[in-house]
Amino acid sequence: MRPWNGPPVADRLVAMKRLLSLLALVVLAGAAPASGDRPAIAAAQGVVVFTSNRDGDGDIYAMNPDGTGLTQLTDEPAEDYGPIPSPDGKHILFHGGEDESSSVMNADGSGRHSLHACSFYPGGWSPDSRHVVCSAYEEGILILDTVDGTTTPLVDSGNAPAWSPDGRTIAFIDENRLFVVPATGGARRRLGIRKVSEYARPAWSLDSQRVAYISPGNGLDLYTLWTIRADGSGGRRIVQKVAEEPPQWSPDGSRIAFIKHLPHYVSAVFTVRSNGTGVHQVSVSRAGESSSEPSWSADGRLLLYSRSRFKGSEETDIYAARAGERGGHALTHPFPSGGANSEPRWLAGPRLTGGEPLPRTTAVSFKRKLAFASPIRGVTTDGRRAIPTLSSEKHPPLLVWDSATGRSVRGPRPCGDSYGPGQLVLAGTRLAWTCGETGNTFSGVWLETIRLGGRRPITVASSVEDDEGGNRIGNLVGRGGTIAFTNHHRGANETRDAWLLLPSKGSRCPDSGLYGSRKVCRPLPQASGGATTAVDAGRVLTVAPNGLVRILSASGGLLRSWSLGEGIVTARLRGSTLAVQHDETLDTYNAKTGAKAQTHQLASDGGPPPFLLDVQGDLVVYATGGAIHLLRLSDGRDRALRLPGAAPYLDARLEPAGLFVSWNKMYDRRPGRLAFVPMRAVRRAFK
Repeated sequence: MRPWNGPPVADRLVAMKRLLSLLALVVLAGAAPASGDRPAIAAAQGVVVFTSNRDGDGDIYAMNPDGTGLTQLTDEPAEDYGPIPSPDGKHILFHGGEDESSSVMNADGSGRHSLHACSFYPGGWSPDSRHVVCSAYEEGILILDTVDGTTTPLVDSGNAPAWSPDGRTIAFIDENRLFVVPATGGARRRLGIRKVSEYARPAWSLDSQRVAYISPGNGLDLYTLWTIRADGSGGRRIVQKVAEEPPQWSPDGSRIAFIKHLPHYVSAVFTVRSNGTGVHQVSVSRAGESSSEPSWSADGRLLLYSRSRFKGSEETDIYAARAGERGGHALTHPFPSGGANSEPRWLAGPRLTGGEPLPRTTAVSFKRKLAFASPIRGVTTDGRRAIPTLSSEKHPPLLVWDSATGRSVRGPRPCGDSYGPGQLVLAGTRLAWTCGETGNTFSGVWLETIRLGGRRPITVASSVEDDEGGNRIGNLVGRGGTIAFTNHHRGANETRDAWLLLPSKGSRCPDSGLYGSRKVCRPLPQASGGATTAVDAGRVLTVAPNGLVRILSASGGLLRSWSLGEGIVTARLRGSTLAVQHDETLDTYNAKTGAKAQTHQLASDGGPPPFLLDVQGDLVVYATGGAIHLLRLSDGRDRALRLPGAAPYLDARLEPAGLFVSWNKMYDRRPGRLAFVPMRAVRRAFK
């Protein structure tokens, strides 16, 4: 066992202050004014490390403080998150991996190895950048040597440890009480008599003389920011009505960053002087979006934080604001890879030379456009009509929009008090959608339908599943009067049945016995284990896991089949064109002759794999994480649509008359957007 022996020199703090002062003078003498919307680079050389799931799962990334030089540092199938750079800028501590433990790696992402002794989130680095303090399930608070892996126990219980900048003391929380313990070991000592939030890690001032912490108040969600001297004296109330989030002390000790709840369930980043005066709101909320996770640059000139893209959005971007500034500048954006960006931290080190490749874009001319107070999750179309699926707790009535006239007809309110609509289709004069609910031991999905102009939908099919198996209705597709769906049978050997939802009487429908059913369905036995993926001109397209693709007639007869191998992502059918996606490759076939026509590569944009949305004539529309692409099959030309301020969810459908596109506009009180582009304007996008 190799114990931590404390800082090598007692004058370390004085040297640090002198270094920061010299760096500030150098930058003030040679800095140029910032141009455009890029924030000024902080005085201390460094980059921003953060967590992003832009590639489909959480990984650690780095970028320059102006948003350039994007570099991916981890690339594991499991989630990586919570980066904590070492003081010398050579290593990054983080959490994740398949074993869900803490890990450390070099600043460039190399040399990754797990720290299995740290079961919970690590608390921080020692000043020598070799040791970390963390909490474990059974061992309590301990210090771990990241080089040889030895551990030094400090206390047998506690969590949320924080290492003082001078290296002498560890602050931590145990049963809602604040304690300190010498980093070299010894008796722990309680600071103050107030209760402390278990979920907000305490923060040290740079001179290691005071600790900031969050204390619960008397009311629900009422918390107060306090500071107290390291010897337990001088407790000071700084600001009230703060969020239960960790405070962040500025490097010069003059200010503390914290989170405050605003009306209407919005949170914002604030700073306050260490004496409790000068409260300043840093982040802005133009349309109810929230901000959190503040973090200072090494010299305190920049405050980093994360900001949601619209009210209720789970996806965020990294912002940087100069000290005393309000709002700041976005360093990340959803286009083109998508994903959420969070947990920004400052890393000392040289400027990065990497970058994010951007696709070739084109602007399209919208003939008509709608805005909604709720975010949009997607769009379903049939001819010139479209219905957006809104993300709202109140399930607003469906809206059938006619792109030719611009008029809308209000439809029924789907799913009542249950979740939904999950999937939604418009087919001629009929609407259908799935609803769902989840209990302690089960989840149920049922299918509702109604004719346009009807007043009350009816449940026509239902399914229930639990941990041991059951059924789940999905793959709802429809067009031109034909509606089809799939009943998935869960269990050791998963199978699936394809069904038609008829306008009137049929033989039967899937029935869970819990939600009921009606006799308005007909099975499609010729699908033989395939799932429904598209409907067109009375034909139903199904795809089986073994790669068997079939086109069936509305009467259930087999019209044509292909054996295309496993790994099909999805397939679409329109007229004489069958489009099939394998991984990031798109193959097209003649639906009449069965002959293969073309093969094209889809762009991934560095995010999740692309996903085929629709096909019409020689045009294909598909989505990546944060972009909508148009692909022309005749010559392979690919264009990403230029949708300024657009954030996921993104969706699009092609119709003979043109293109429907839905997205969510960032920082807008009415984020949901649905637009229509006439086909002639779509084709001009390739000129």
